[in-house]
Amino acid sequence: MRSALGRPIDIRYASNRYVIFVTLAAGAVGLLASLGDGVGNAIGSGLVAGGAAFLAWAVARELDPDRVLASYLAAPAGLALWFFDAPGLLITGAVLLAIRSVVRTTGYPVLVGDVAFLVAYAAITGLRPGGVLGAAALGVVVVGDTLVAGRSRPAVYYAGGLAVVVAAVATSVVWADAFGFTTITLGAAVLIGLAIAGATLTPLGDVRSVGDYSGRPLDPRRVRAGRMLAVALAAGYLVYGGSDGLTTVGPLLAAMAVLPLSARYDARTAVSRVSR
Repeated sequence: MRSALGRPIDIRYASNRYVIFVTLAAGAVGLLASLGDGVGNAIGSGLVAGGAAFLAWAVARELDPDRVLASYLAAPAGLALWFFDAPGLLITGAVLLAIRSVVRTTGYPVLVGDVAFLVAYAAITGLRPGGVLGAAALGVVVVGDTLVAGRSRPAVYYAGGLAVVVAAVATSVVWADAFGFTTITLGAAVLIGLAIAGATLTPLGDVRSVGDYSGRPLDPRRVRAGRMLAVALAAGYLVYGGSDGLTTVGPLLAAMAVLPLSARYDARTAVSRVSR
């Protein structure tokens, strides 16, 4: 079934084999690091640590589709941030899906079946403290994409996008615990600075990647828009929750911060190839 949200993990590709290995390794690290807290907590920590590494890898694939090194660096960076505080996997997952919907790395726009899933996902994510921001972004993206497309997109997508926002806000207001603002530490300030600089200043270059299912080239304008959405959400969580807000979306920040390293390595490689 066609979808704009799910991407295949084909083990024939080295990057996909890599993320499977790193996710399992990160899970093992999280498990071992938390054994002193009891078996149940250790298992939970392992799952979150593995999820943090995977989500950082996945976000990097959206922000820099051509440079596989970005995702290679993002996964261990996501694990490193887990040691400071556990991220919100549901919330970061919502951020990932919002960026993917903008970039369209699958090759498709958000479809009717996707909207139905997003309404349910937003409602569940809204139950988490701070989840409303990431979950509501999903609906805003759907509405914005429909506005840009104009008459080529049926009006049902306006209603679907608004339903996603309403689901996120409703469950957050009624059931979610308060998400208090915490003081912004020096480390958090440095991290958000590196993340925003990475996403805004790293050159994109010529985008050669194609959609997973469509086979059509990705639109560089959409990739840039995806980066700007990442910056907006990172800044939003900084304003919304301070340092705790940033750690909630730690995998997103990890993916954004490593973009310059990947671009610099690729540039050096290109020069060395030309010199040969």
